[in-house]
Amino acid sequence: MKYFIAFLLGLTIPLAISLSDLDWLESLANIATVIAVLAVIVAYVDHRNRVEQEDVRVTLQQLRFFRTEIMNRYSKMLTEMQAKDSKFVFPRVGYIEEFTYGWLYDQRREICLKQGNLEEDQNLNKSSTNLLNEMEEFSWQVILYKTIDSRALYAVHEVFVQLVEEFAHNMLLRRIQSEDYYSAIKTIYDSWAPLVERRTVQELVDAAVHSYKNSKKSSARVPD
Repeated sequence: MKYFIAFLLGLTIPLAISLSDLDWLESLANIATVIAVLAVIVAYVDHRNRVEQEDVRVTLQQLRFFRTEIMNRYSKMLTEMQAKDSKFVFPRVGYIEEFTYGWLYDQRREICLKQGNLEEDQNLNKSSTNLLNEMEEFSWQVILYKTIDSRALYAVHEVFVQLVEEFAHNMLLRRIQSEDYYSAIKTIYDSWAPLVERRTVQELVDAAVHSYKNSKKSSARVPD
């Protein structure tokens, strides 16, 4: 941008002072106008750069909060459960089409009941509630600072969606009392969940191999 401004200045000032039919006062006025316009452009560019820098700073803070608060708590919960069963994973309900407990119980009953049984452990119930509260705080930060579409947050889309689906029973059970509970989580989930790749790693590998083999077959065909 600064090179563009210099180029513009180089074009306009000579033009302003080279017009022989204008007296020197009018030429001076033209120069002043050009300088004023350039000052506005410079101020705009400076403002835009400051806004972009602030956006980056805010997004980094959100990522740091997600990693240090949310992921640390989740890792601790998972470690405690795997100390009892090394193969333990939190049951996941899959894509939540409707953010109500009624939908969860009707459409994902088996997983819903599994999650509910786990929450009979008071320590786990307390930990999952604290986790959801931290996710709600993170979600409000994303909403209020308007970073929901930030590319820098792509890295946490999948994990965020996973956590919502693993603790859906606790979250949606509380929303029976009021839809205000975890409303920010719902907003972020509705935006990010459709973007998440839900195939397993093996399924992704198989699809890539299949695509590669098909491309090789196509390139090996002899044209008629």
